[in-house]
Amino acid sequence: MQLKLNIVIERENAELLALIARENSKANAEFVGEILEKKPYLVDEVWKILFELKEPESRRAAWIIDKATEKNPEWIIKHLPQ
Repeated sequence: MQLKLNIVIERENAELLALIARENSKANAEFVGEILEKKPYLVDEVWKILFELKEPESRRAAWIIDKATEKNPEWIIKHLPQ
């Protein structure tokens, strides 16, 4: 069961990265933000992409986080320095 769950999560992470890499547009940032609202367990993956500092994915992830945290500010709290 755990192995199957890990495979599903890995597939979703790959799909998320593909969506981020697809295009740099407000529409795409909002679209990925909507996905995060439905699957909030993917939020940490977007943060991971942001902090990898790999262009252009990190910049696009930052825009997605910016848009998504307007509606869900709690997603940023654990990533703020203490």
